[in-house]
Amino acid sequence: MRRLAILVLLLALVGCSYSLWLKIEGDLASPRVTIAAPRIMQPTTCLDRFWVAKASHPQDRLWEAKAVNGACAPQSQIIYGRAPAGFEELAAARALESGVLYEAHAVSRGVSGVLSFVYLDGGWNTVTRQSELAAAR
Repeated sequence: MRRLAILVLLLALVGCSYSLWLKIEGDLASPRVTIAAPRIMQPTTCLDRFWVAKASHPQDRLWEAKAVNGACAPQSQIIYGRAPAGFEELAAARALESGVLYEAHAVSRGVSGVLSFVYLDGGWNTVTRQSELAAAR
């Protein structure tokens, strides 16, 4: 009976998954991405890695930064192209363009979050499906 209870508990824990929440704002030249975690993860949220890529070429990172020597950027606001204190750039920032669909990725202690976004009509728009990009144009 004890083994069954332990097995049920382990399955429940494995079945739980959390993701980081990302929000974008600011101008085209230096967007700001705010990263938050579900309340259940706090206060252990510690940003380990962040990158931006075109949605059409996710392996080609337009900018990437990662924590060095246990550095941490808790409950972060990341400005594109500016690595937080204790982070190193793995890919130097390239200019972002209006009308291009991008993805921002954040990783915190194995938990990740992704945000798809595009700059249209003077502001950043979050895109959840490819069809929304066509509708936004």
